[in-house]
Amino acid sequence: WVVWVTPEVSNMTVNHETRSVYTVLRHNELSWQDVVIGCETLGVGWRLTSAATKEEEQLVKSLLADSGVGVPIALTRTEGHANFEWGGSDDPFTYWNWADSYPWELPPGIMNAENSTNNCTFISTAEGGKWVNEYCDVAMFTTSVCKKDRYLLSGTLTFILNHTGIAYNA
Repeated sequence: WVVWVTPEVSNMTVNHETRSVYTVLRHNELSWQDVVIGCETLGVGWRLTSAATKEEEQLVKSLLADSGVGVPIALTRTEGHANFEWGGSDDPFTYWNWADSYPWELPPGIMNAENSTNNCTFISTAEGGKWVNEYCDVAMFTTSVCKKDRYLLSGTLTFILNHTGIAYNA
């Protein structure tokens, strides 16, 4: 059972340079995989945030107060693949902020059908805002940041939260 808090318009943050919109969701403890699904349920184009640049990482960190263990970001590595990649976007993996001793390697052969993605990343409170990687199915996140990219119409940022009927213009 997953309980999602509907985002409020006042909780939307706009990055005018990248034309991206961010919202913070607070919820019961969820796994990285469940957070990804939750962001997608906000509507077309919504996804778990990346931290593809230092500036974006700082923006995400600025949104997080009382984030528990940390906040998941859309950086993954699947079994059999050596490299991490940003899921759900075309963001290049050219910036990283790993904590000491990370990313760690997961033991081979530990995967099963229910946990095909084995290496998910989050910004860790315990590691001073540095990145750590963990199994994707561990339910430990109470805060998440969702992102919607390049949503610009006629010079006015407009989006509609389908499930609330709220429109926001900036």
